[in-house]
Amino acid sequence: MVAEAAALAALYRDISGYPEPYRADLKALVREYVRWTIEEAWAKQRQGIMPELDGPNPVAGIYGRMAQFEPGTPGQGAIHQTALKQFDSFIETRRTRLYRVSSGMPHVMWYTVALGALINMIFFGCSISESAPISCWADSFRSSPRP
Repeated sequence: MVAEAAALAALYRDISGYPEPYRADLKALVREYVRWTIEEAWAKQRQGIMPELDGPNPVAGIYGRMAQFEPGTPGQGAIHQTALKQFDSFIETRRTRLYRVSSGMPHVMWYTVALGALINMIFFGCSISESAPISCWADSFRSSPRP
Protein backbone atom coordinates (compact mmCIF):
# COMPACT_ATOMS: atom_id res chain seq x y z
CA MET A 1 0.00 0.00 0.00
CA VAL A 2 2.87 2.35 0.73
CA ALA A 3 4.32 1.93 -2.76
CA GLU A 4 0.92 2.51 -4.33
CA ALA A 5 0.38 5.65 -2.25
CA ALA A 6 3.83 6.97 -3.18
CA ALA A 7 3.25 6.31 -6.88
CA LEU A 8 -0.15 7.99 -6.71
CA ALA A 9 1.29 11.01 -4.89
CA ALA A 10 3.96 11.35 -7.58
CA LEU A 11 1.31 11.05 -10.30
CA TYR A 12 -0.76 13.76 -8.59
CA ARG A 13 2.31 15.99 -8.52
CA ASP A 14 3.00 15.33 -12.20
CA ILE A 15 -0.56 16.10 -13.32
CA SER A 16 -0.31 19.42 -11.52
CA GLY A 17 1.78 20.52 -14.50
CA TYR A 18 -1.01 19.84 -17.02
CA PRO A 19 -2.95 22.78 -18.41
CA GLU A 20 -6.60 23.31 -17.54
CA PRO A 21 -9.11 21.61 -17.89
CA TYR A 22 -7.00 18.43 -17.90
CA ARG A 23 -5.38 19.28 -14.56
CA ALA A 24 -8.69 19.73 -12.71
CA ASP A 25 -10.25 16.65 -14.32
CA LEU A 26 -7.27 14.41 -13.54
CA LYS A 27 -6.94 15.66 -9.98
CA ALA A 28 -10.65 15.00 -9.38
CA LEU A 29 -10.30 11.47 -10.76
CA VAL A 30 -7.26 10.75 -8.57
CA ARG A 31 -9.05 12.08 -5.48
CA GLU A 32 -12.09 9.90 -6.29
CA TYR A 33 -9.87 6.84 -6.63
CA VAL A 34 -8.17 7.59 -3.29
CA ARG A 35 -11.54 8.11 -1.58
CA TRP A 36 -12.91 4.84 -2.97
CA THR A 37 -9.76 2.91 -2.06
CA ILE A 38 -9.67 4.15 1.53
CA GLU A 39 -13.39 4.00 2.29
CA GLU A 40 -14.43 0.88 0.41
CA ALA A 41 -11.61 -1.20 -1.06
CA TRP A 42 -9.45 -1.54 2.06
CA ALA A 43 -12.42 -2.66 4.16
CA LYS A 44 -13.14 -5.43 1.65
CA GLN A 45 -9.48 -6.39 1.43
CA ARG A 46 -9.25 -6.86 5.19
CA GLN A 47 -12.02 -9.44 4.84
CA GLY A 48 -10.14 -11.17 2.02
CA ILE A 49 -12.62 -10.00 -0.61
CA MET A 50 -11.41 -8.66 -3.94
CA PRO A 51 -12.71 -5.09 -4.12
CA GLU A 52 -14.92 -4.36 -7.12
CA LEU A 53 -15.97 -0.96 -8.37
CA ASP A 54 -19.69 -0.27 -8.18
CA GLY A 55 -19.61 2.71 -10.52
CA PRO A 56 -17.33 4.10 -13.18
CA ASN A 57 -13.73 2.96 -12.92
CA PRO A 58 -11.61 5.96 -11.85
CA VAL A 59 -8.39 4.23 -12.97
CA ALA A 60 -9.73 3.84 -16.51
CA GLY A 61 -10.96 7.43 -16.28
CA ILE A 62 -7.51 8.69 -15.32
CA TYR A 63 -5.89 6.85 -18.21
CA GLY A 64 -8.59 7.91 -20.65
CA ARG A 65 -8.22 11.57 -19.74
CA MET A 66 -4.41 11.36 -19.93
CA ALA A 67 -4.68 9.74 -23.36
CA GLN A 68 -6.80 12.66 -24.61
CA PHE A 69 -4.10 15.18 -23.78
CA GLU A 70 -1.95 16.36 -26.68
CA PRO A 71 1.05 18.40 -25.54
CA GLY A 72 1.37 21.80 -27.16
CA THR A 73 4.96 22.49 -26.12
CA PRO A 74 8.09 20.38 -25.52
CA GLY A 75 7.75 21.14 -21.80
CA GLN A 76 4.19 19.82 -21.73
CA GLY A 77 5.40 16.77 -23.65
CA ALA A 78 8.05 16.08 -21.01
CA ILE A 79 5.51 16.46 -18.19
CA HIS A 80 3.07 14.21 -20.03
CA GLN A 81 5.74 11.53 -20.61
CA THR A 82 6.73 11.63 -16.94
CA ALA A 83 3.10 11.41 -15.85
CA LEU A 84 2.48 8.41 -18.10
CA LYS A 85 5.51 6.60 -16.64
CA GLN A 86 4.28 7.41 -13.15
CA PHE A 87 0.82 6.14 -14.06
CA ASP A 88 2.39 2.84 -15.18
CA SER A 89 4.22 2.60 -11.85
CA PHE A 90 0.97 3.26 -10.00
CA ILE A 91 -0.83 0.54 -12.00
CA GLU A 92 1.93 -1.96 -11.24
CA THR A 93 1.77 -1.32 -7.48
CA ARG A 94 -2.03 -1.43 -7.57
CA ARG A 95 -2.00 -4.81 -9.29
CA THR A 96 0.44 -6.11 -6.70
CA ARG A 97 -1.88 -5.02 -3.89
CA LEU A 98 -4.91 -6.59 -5.56
CA TYR A 99 -2.99 -9.80 -6.27
CA ARG A 100 -2.13 -10.16 -2.60
CA VAL A 101 -5.83 -10.20 -1.72
CA SER A 102 -6.38 -13.48 -3.52
CA SER A 103 -2.94 -15.04 -3.18
CA GLY A 104 -2.71 -15.45 0.58
CA MET A 105 -2.14 -18.83 2.14
CA PRO A 106 -5.42 -20.78 2.52
CA HIS A 107 -6.74 -21.39 6.03
CA VAL A 108 -6.19 -25.16 5.67
CA MET A 109 -2.49 -24.51 5.16
CA TRP A 110 -2.34 -22.37 8.33
CA TYR A 111 -3.97 -25.22 10.29
CA THR A 112 -1.42 -27.64 8.84
CA VAL A 113 1.45 -25.35 9.84
CA ALA A 114 0.03 -24.99 13.36
CA LEU A 115 -0.40 -28.75 13.73
CA GLY A 116 3.17 -29.30 12.53
CA ALA A 117 4.43 -26.76 15.07
CA LEU A 118 2.50 -28.51 17.85
CA ILE A 119 3.96 -31.89 16.90
CA ASN A 120 7.48 -30.37 16.85
CA MET A 121 6.95 -28.92 20.32
CA ILE A 122 5.88 -32.33 21.63
CA PHE A 123 8.98 -33.98 20.13
CA PHE A 124 11.20 -31.22 21.52
CA GLY A 125 9.61 -31.56 24.96
CA CYS A 126 10.16 -35.30 24.91
CA SER A 127 13.76 -34.98 23.82
CA ILE A 128 14.69 -32.81 26.80
CA SER A 129 12.80 -34.87 29.38
CA GLU A 130 14.66 -37.20 31.72
CA SER A 131 13.15 -40.33 30.21
CA ALA A 132 14.16 -41.65 26.84
CA PRO A 133 12.53 -39.83 23.91
CA ILE A 134 10.86 -42.98 22.59
CA SER A 135 9.30 -43.87 25.91
CA CYS A 136 8.13 -40.26 26.38
CA TRP A 137 6.39 -40.40 23.01
CA ALA A 138 4.88 -43.79 23.72
CA ASP A 139 3.74 -42.72 27.21
CA SER A 140 1.92 -39.70 25.77
CA PHE A 141 -0.31 -41.98 23.68
CA ARG A 142 -0.81 -44.77 26.18
CA SER A 143 -4.11 -44.45 28.03
CA SER A 144 -3.45 -47.15 30.59
CA PRO A 145 -0.31 -48.88 31.73
CA ARG A 146 0.53 -52.21 30.10
CA PRO A 147 0.86 -55.28 32.25
